[in-house]
Amino acid sequence: MEIKKDILWRSYLCLIGMGIFAVAIVGRVVFLQQVEGNYWRNMSDSLHTAYMDLDADRGTIYSEEGRMLSTSIPYFDIRIDFKADGLRDKKKTIFKDNVDSSPAPSPTCSWTALRPTIKRYCRKATRKRTVTSS
Repeated sequence: MEIKKDILWRSYLCLIGMGIFAVAIVGRVVFLQQVEGNYWRNMSDSLHTAYMDLDADRGTIYSEEGRMLSTSIPYFDIRIDFKADGLRDKKKTIFKDNVDSSPAPSPTCSWTALRPTIKRYCRKATRKRTVTSS
């Protein structure tokens, strides 16, 4: 009889331990969903990957006779932010000192012929323009 009580006592102790563990898990799940739910939903929204369609670069397509039917020509827009901190210091010396350090536009183009034009355009673009309101 003593062995039976000992086995039952151990069984009940394990059952009570598993019950406390199950209640702790359910309590944590309810806490995460009800109390911290909005935080974790916002966190998941910020971590999602954005999907976008990209046009494939298909190259050149030839006919059976070897004539070119279609080709892909890459083009780019190059822009400069003239209001960037590196260009807009108070004395405007950073831009003026480094405007000539730009590389030539292309190997076939004469940099010395284009230098005055490019410098004039860049300096004109960096000037502040005052807008008058009526």
